[in-house]
Amino acid sequence: MSWFLFMGITASVLTFLEYALYILAIWGRDFRLRHIDLTVPNRATWFIWSCVGIITAASYQSVGATDTLWFAVANAVGFVIIFLHSMPWGEGGYRFTDILSLTGAAFAGWMWWYYDVPEIALLSMLIIETFAAIPTILKAWREPSTESRSAWTASFLACLANIMALKWDHETVHALTSFALKDERFWIALFPIWILVLVAAITVPLYLKKRMH
Repeated sequence: MSWFLFMGITASVLTFLEYALYILAIWGRDFRLRHIDLTVPNRATWFIWSCVGIITAASYQSVGATDTLWFAVANAVGFVIIFLHSMPWGEGGYRFTDILSLTGAAFAGWMWWYYDVPEIALLSMLIIETFAAIPTILKAWREPSTESRSAWTASFLACLANIMALKWDHETVHALTSFALKDERFWIALFPIWILVLVAAITVPLYLKKRMH
């Protein structure tokens, strides 16, 4: 087994761990099954993520992803599971930020449908996931106790492992830094970095707010 495949599988395992911890937190339990504050998933966030997860994984595969594909597939499965949990135990879906996120996601979805190009599809899915993250990012700042810090930490570590699953050769670095939009290596590298930034935007305030209190 190559290092890159090992890190890709590690990223997917950490991703499944993230969702297991998140589900436990929704039920008011930590990994030791002790009582903790309930995690309350935002319905708009997880609805959008569950819709685009499979499309993102398919688009990522179509541009040539291999070892890092495990992460995208694991996320697609996890998105759907958390969304189903958000229906009875979640919040939101009708606030201004939720509506804004849904509108932005719909527009990006139109871009994907209209252009019907794998690279545009992947970019559209990343934009959709960004809009979807907005309600949860805001909630992490305003109500950090309603998000699972352990789950998001596992997610952050999964993102780091996924980045290490990339083959960072000269061609990949050049494609990324030169914004070579027609080079599949640009898109393969962009996906894990983009997701890392989104996850960090949710994870960091959970630690900052903890210290402030």
